[in-house]
Amino acid sequence: MEGEGTWTLDGVESPAKQGDVLYVEPWVFHGLVNTGTEDLLFFVVKYHPKNTPLPQEPKGSHGR
Repeated sequence: MEGEGTWTLDGVESPAKQGDVLYVEPWVFHGLVNTGTEDLLFFVVKYHPKNTPLPQEPKGSHGR
């Protein structure tokens, strides 16, 4: 929403800027770091429809 930073998605980094949208599949390592001089403001939506099973954690991921 505001600011700038760096996205990390499954070990790959890319610039983050205002207006970006990032979709992350379950169990994929991800993150966002503020690299600017101002506050970084972002919005997260986590959606899980009712009556659908959660994806199983991949073997060997250990919560990664």
